[in-house]
Amino acid sequence: MRSLVLVRLVSAGDEKTLSEAKERFEKHVKQEVILPADLRAAVYRAVLASSDPTSAYDALIKLYRESDLAEEKVRILRALGTVKEAELMDRILEFSLSDEVKAQDMISILYNMKTSSLGKRKGWDFFKSHVEIFKTKFVSCCCHITFLCISRELTLIALADYATLS
Repeated sequence: MRSLVLVRLVSAGDEKTLSEAKERFEKHVKQEVILPADLRAAVYRAVLASSDPTSAYDALIKLYRESDLAEEKVRILRALGTVKEAELMDRILEFSLSDEVKAQDMISILYNMKTSSLGKRKGWDFFKSHVEIFKTKFVSCCCHITFLCISRELTLIALADYATLS
């Protein structure tokens, strides 16, 4: 429950929560104090919403690469999908196609990008321009289902945006 409350406070831009999250994140990265797993999603989102999201991105990518736990990697990918800066969105989308990200985990980024209208557009445009790569990555049955989910989700987002523009 506390993680849900913290995510909401982060989304609302609560300065006290953002400040505390940034402090805890710095200690976590330095391995002075390890963040409890149930707080990490909120803290990761908070530092990406901070005044220096590029540094937060770099630190999260480093944590992603150092982690052996699939759950932690997905948690980081979900947080990365919430960035609001166009340049970082581009970097994150490109990272999602790298060999470092499992095909079934790519949806975590794209799904969370829909939290902003810019993210929706960027995610959809990226998907359309890389659809052949997506098809190649999703050749197995399980991954094919993930591909269909991504396609459906992004199509619905594009249709919703089109409806609001009309």
